Amino acid sequence: MTIFLHDPQASWRNHQRVRFIKGLYYTWHKLNQLSDAFIEDGKISHDAIDSLLETHLRQLKDLSHHLYRMPESWETEQKRQRILDRILGELWHELDKARDNARLLESYRTETVSFASDDDKTLQALSRLNSQVLNTARKELPVLLRRAKRMMEKLMPLFEAIIHVYADNPVVLRTLYFEREEFETLIGPHALDHFFRLMYGSVGKGYIALIESLVDTQHILRAQHALSELKSRTHSNSRLRPFFKEAEALLST
Repeated sequence: MTIFLHDPQASWRNHQRVRFIKGLYYTWHKLNQLSDAFIEDGKISHDAIDSLLETHLRQLKDLSHHLYRMPESWETEQKRQRILDRILGELWHELDKARDNARLLESYRTETVSFASDDDKTLQALSRLNSQVLNTARKELPVLLRRAKRMMEKLMPLFEAIIHVYADNPVVLRTLYFEREEFETLIGPHALDHFFRLMYGSVGKGYIALIESLVDTQHILRAQHALSELKSRTHSNSRLRPFFKEAEALLST
């Protein structure tokens, strides 16, 4: 009889990993939406940026510090993880500045205060300063959003280059399987195939790892469902047949 020991620290660490993966793909999806909307109509609200920062990116940044802030090292994976953490921190700062500019434009763009030549010189100076601040915000906001999107476009391939470190983590694997519909809304159809290729090199190997994990944790009905799913896919992809035979033998024992 197999005895499964519960390790609270390992469970908490896995919980953080799952939250980070889901949060990262959500942030990517949401930032693309905000950027595309801004390109289309030239508008973005302070609340939209604030929600992305405070509801998602702040938590993501903190999780990154716990999971990926590695010490200085020449080891490739640690270098990638350290750079990932650094870029995520810079992304926060860019969007934080964009949020502040959006707030300025929302709060003061309708103010058209003007002063005659005989008005108080201090008020005239403040009016000019106000105009300069708003003009700067108008110029900086699109630049900051473009820069943030470019950072995210570099961040995602970097993360997907290191996600294979979770290939032997059954909790992360099962989460990707059980919650694949959520990931499909963020990165499109066949999200599970996408993760299988990143983590295992092929869809077939991913199914083998998944079914083995489900069997080990006594999710037998889930394992049978995954096997049926794999079988149905062999009709259109003959390269999956050897993997189906292997998984079928695994489940039968």
